Amino acid sequence: MRHFSVPVMLVILAAVLCSISGCSMFKQPSSEGDAMVGIAVDGRLAEMTRSLTDQIFDDFIETPYPERRFFLRYVGEDSLGTVNNWQNVVLIGALEETDPISQRVQRMLGGEATQQVISGELRVLRRKDAWASGQTIVVVAAPTADEVVSWLSENGEIIDDLLTEDRNARMKKAIYSQYEQKDLADSLREAHGWNLRIPHDYAISYSSTDPSFVRFRRQYPARFVTVAWEMGTPDSVNSDKLIRWRDELGLLYPDSSRSNPIILDTVWTTLGGVDALEAHGIWETYGPIGGGPFVAYLLHKEGTLYLLDGKLFAPDREKEPVIRHLEVVLSTFEP
Repeated sequence: MRHFSVPVMLVILAAVLCSISGCSMFKQPSSEGDAMVGIAVDGRLAEMTRSLTDQIFDDFIETPYPERRFFLRYVGEDSLGTVNNWQNVVLIGALEETDPISQRVQRMLGGEATQQVISGELRVLRRKDAWASGQTIVVVAAPTADEVVSWLSENGEIIDDLLTEDRNARMKKAIYSQYEQKDLADSLREAHGWNLRIPHDYAISYSSTDPSFVRFRRQYPARFVTVAWEMGTPDSVNSDKLIRWRDELGLLYPDSSRSNPIILDTVWTTLGGVDALEAHGIWETYGPIGGGPFVAYLLHKEGTLYLLDGKLFAPDREKEPVIRHLEVVLSTFEP
């Protein structure tokens, strides 16, 4: 799970988008699952930006068979209605273009926002629940088509970040909308000094003081969340330490497992307000053939190293939604 700060140039559309799209107090719920993204772009901009938007959303997670984070559908004004109630919609337009989507974007902007686009202060806008409840619309605008292409080339990942941020927020709301085990979380915080929001359907399966770790399990499909901690220094936050530590823990369970040494993707992020190393990879059992994807985080705070690990065994279904579920749960950790 990536954690990003939204840039200053981000402006949230409210009344303008509402007046154009016919907002009402009772919107239909958004549809088409949160992995689908409708990209509305017309005219020559469609051809100029297609490869860039493909690249922006070319994001996979490591599973035995890599799975996409998002799937794209491109539409023009004439077919915008097929995606206007999707959970994720992106509109791309330029002030000097006359194609229908650019004209729609121009109407959305209004006077003040248009001047911000002209001055370069504004390039991307986000609006939630504009055309349907539970929806995020991202609008990309620049004075010219060439400037749209330039911005997408240099900053297009912001679009992915915004949609991912809202997608995870929707999942987090769903996970914790039912009974949350606050008493258990409080007792763990009092005993160990860290905090993790524990969903209603997770149970402690292992707990140890030497080494120090707590392991939670949830069934259907089988998933495991582990929090481990030990004394350490900031320079220990590296991929070698992360893999070595999780493999040491993997030997302590009846279903002993290890990390695949080849399939590993790491990135720096933040967790609980602390810089953290995030890793996605594959775990494998030592005995009968078995395995699946994992997501792990390694971080340091005030002389203590923390390893957070979420792993999944689900050979009969798509794994990206469940790994994202684990990412969202682990994102609630506070050292």
